[in-house]
Amino acid sequence: MKKAMVILLAMILCGCQNAKDIDERNFVLSGGMDKGENKNISFTAGCALPDTSGNATVKSLVLNKEADSVASAMEQSGEKDTRSIYFGHLKAVVIGRDFFEGDNIYTLLDYMERENDIGLKTAMLYTEGTARQCIEDTSAMDEGNNLYIWDYYKNSDEKEGVAMRADFDDVTKGISINDTFFIPRITTEDGKAIIGGGCVIKNGEYVMALTKDETRGQIFVGEKCKGEIIECEIDGQTVSAEVLKENCSIKFWEEDGLNCIFEIDIKAEIKENHKNFRAEEIAEKMSREVEGDIERLYCLLKAKNTDAFYLCDELRKENEVLYEKYGRENSFEKMNIQTKCDFNIISGGLKK
Repeated sequence: MKKAMVILLAMILCGCQNAKDIDERNFVLSGGMDKGENKNISFTAGCALPDTSGNATVKSLVLNKEADSVASAMEQSGEKDTRSIYFGHLKAVVIGRDFFEGDNIYTLLDYMERENDIGLKTAMLYTEGTARQCIEDTSAMDEGNNLYIWDYYKNSDEKEGVAMRADFDDVTKGISINDTFFIPRITTEDGKAIIGGGCVIKNGEYVMALTKDETRGQIFVGEKCKGEIIECEIDGQTVSAEVLKENCSIKFWEEDGLNCIFEIDIKAEIKENHKNFRAEEIAEKMSREVEGDIERLYCLLKAKNTDAFYLCDELRKENEVLYEKYGRENSFEKMNIQTKCDFNIISGGLKK
């Protein structure tokens, strides 16, 4: 943690002319968006206040403002403090569930796009409660020196594998394709900020929550599963493999309706020594696990007619004739999918 504080302090100092500039700013590392009272917007700023005395420590400060617009709430969040608000080091935006209504998310993204200090890789997260409570909880961790959600993915249990990710750029691309996107979920427990599961947003509205297991299919389809831990049971023993490399291709054809197949190629390493098992046996089991994850998520999305896989856009690019025949609005709902995973174990202690 001290090392992270030193890095943060160095980054902040690089962008400022002298210590006086630092003293005059609240450096926002995490922002929280909630629905306020009387249709207002509530913004919570989790700020870092570096110690300019040379001790390389970081104090925490939480500011909150309710206003009639996203811009006003964010820009005026520091009005009760003598320092100015600075978003140049914003790392994550947490969104409370109630915020997803009307055009709130579009207004937020528009402001983030126009605010030059906010980067495209700012992480987007949601919480089932309020974003304000989430940021206040994280600020209270680590005896007041918490860097909010600076290392939120690192805080997740490494044994659980990859946490689903989405940043500002991912969300805006999802909106441009079909107004649908995933946002990972953050919770605070046992002194840590944990990423696991997520929610689906369509046309600016909250559609459904997904558990960590239910979101696994998305990281395979989106080719973001490097580091994911896949498990299977063989003869009563749990075998674990870590994904080293993955490729996913999608193909469409027409035969008794519209069909789609995900062809997944995975290279992985066995985590433990399992000399009693053959690689082919484990690979077959692991393949079924991956295929099952994708098919389960597809069924959940299809029940809501929510194309968070962006298959209609892929269909349009690959086969415009089929796209025009089935139509953007109906293609996903009418599509039958198949999955084929080629799981390759390239290292690990196995029976030859």
